Amino acid sequence: MKKTKFYRIHSKLYPHGTWYLGEALTAQNDYILPIRLIEGQKFEPTSGLQVVISQDGIPVDFRAAWNGNIICSTRFAQVVESVQSSAIQRIPVAIVSNDRQRVIYESGFEILNVIDVVEALDFQASIIEYYNPPIHDHIDNAIKMIVKIVLKPEKAQGHHLFRLRESRSHLLVSDQLRAALKSSNLTGVKFTKL
Repeated sequence: MKKTKFYRIHSKLYPHGTWYLGEALTAQNDYILPIRLIEGQKFEPTSGLQVVISQDGIPVDFRAAWNGNIICSTRFAQVVESVQSSAIQRIPVAIVSNDRQRVIYESGFEILNVIDVVEALDFQASIIEYYNPPIHDHIDNAIKMIVKIVLKPEKAQGHHLFRLRESRSHLLVSDQLRAALKSSNLTGVKFTKL
């Protein structure tokens, strides 16, 4: 059996010209806490949600917001779903202007809630920086940054898009999903081999 390779997936940074997306809002205009969309749980409600453009520009198919939330085109979500539908929850969103007064895109974009969370980090082989002193009394060894990610292959095998349980801001893809996304000519996405 061929060993699966994994990549970190993140936003491709363009020198200028592409949009940046900010907070997600409910239909009642309430701010959705970013942690709600990276904890690996299905999110409710799933209708009437909006995402605010924080910087105008050309839309891209994939944008990882500063808070770890993934906003993508419907096309991007369809490719992910075709490889591993159980890993995600697709939540349609409207894209609204920074002042929240105009709907720029009523459809065609989604929050991609990654609900597959895998405990696969090899602590011995990875290079990890911890908060010192700890940021909270009740949390020992809180991860500040993972400089080098090494996975336990037996734990990651069979997963195509997932967050690390040890650090949920890290979003990883298999070589199979990476190939499907690259062949679809989607914009805004970058892959870094682990």
